[in-house]
Amino acid sequence: MKKSVTDIVTNGLCIGCGLCESLAEAGSLKMMMTAEGRLRPSELNSLKSEFVDSIYQTCPGTQIHGLPEEEITSKTTVDPVWGPLIKVDRGYAADPDIRFRGSTGGVLTALAIYLLESQRVEFVAHVAADPEAPMRTKPHLSRTRADVLKAAGSRYGPAAPLQHFVQLLDLESPFAFVGKPCDISAIRNLAKIDPRVNRYCLYLLTLVCGGASELTKSQFVLEDFGLDEDELTLFRYRGYGNPGKTRIETKDGRAF
Repeated sequence: MKKSVTDIVTNGLCIGCGLCESLAEAGSLKMMMTAEGRLRPSELNSLKSEFVDSIYQTCPGTQIHGLPEEEITSKTTVDPVWGPLIKVDRGYAADPDIRFRGSTGGVLTALAIYLLESQRVEFVAHVAADPEAPMRTKPHLSRTRADVLKAAGSRYGPAAPLQHFVQLLDLESPFAFVGKPCDISAIRNLAKIDPRVNRYCLYLLTLVCGGASELTKSQFVLEDFGLDEDELTLFRYRGYGNPGKTRIETKDGRAF
């Protein structure tokens, strides 16, 4: 049977990570917003079979595996619910500003800043609100503390953080990635066919995730206040209070 990216989507296996766009030939595949408010790949031109094969080898919807065996050591405990783990701690950012801005104690924000300021990485790849469309989310690179803080806070909407991941590997610079568990799974899959992943993507940080929300859920919130998306200057899901309230600000100075 001939493979296709469309089949992955129509069979409900796509989680919208965007890795397929990054792997495909330039201009042949693009992540697009569906009417349901989901980011899904759309074929602009016919994909060559080698690109389709690469996508099937790495897609976290078609390739579902646990932690690589070589990562499991004598220090590893295999929990029946959580799987392999070495240690579980509870913590929060020691910096009060980071803790206040973050969604759950600012842990990922603090770790990202630490990796940059200790020069362990040159940049952190994650997501942030689109400055031109604040309710929407786009891939984001942080190279400074200010960059990370600007993108702090969970995004409860569709995001494709791996949309340009292969192109980040082309930079040949050490970096960290922050994303959902399924995004990490996609990167682990890619590492099996591209040795640059383990060479340059040195830290994989993830969060507890209950699934990717649709953009329509946020649009329902706007409807409750009688607002249109093009009126917004801010749509913050969480943060500024740990977890903080959802906040909406408009171009004419109103806040909700």
